[in-house]
This record gives sequence, C-alpha cells and structure tokens, in this order.
Amino acid sequence: MAFRITCPTCGFEGETHNREVAESLREMHLGRAPDHPVEIEPTRTTVEPVSDE
Repeated sequence: MAFRITCPTCGFEGETHNREVAESLREMHLGRAPDHPVEIEPTRTTVEPVSDE
C-alpha cells in the first residue's frame, strides 16, 4: 500500500510506501504553511521507483 499526501491549497503532492515518511512530509508542509489542509490518503497503487538517469 502507498500513501498519497496532498494539499489542495497549493497543489503539493507526494507519495510513499512508508506511513512514517508520509506523516513527516505532512508535518514539514504544515510547518511552512500551517493553514493548509494537508491530507494523507492510503492508496492501493504502488509507487514507481525514481530513475537515476
């Protein structure tokens, strides 16, 4: 399972397999924009690995 992090106010999006990383990204975003409604949603999709190319 993956977790999608989204902020409809500024368009921030992220996705990770790790719930703790998702929470950390959420906290980091809220630290910079405390009035933004950042949400974490579990998804059934998998995260594609990032290429080193």
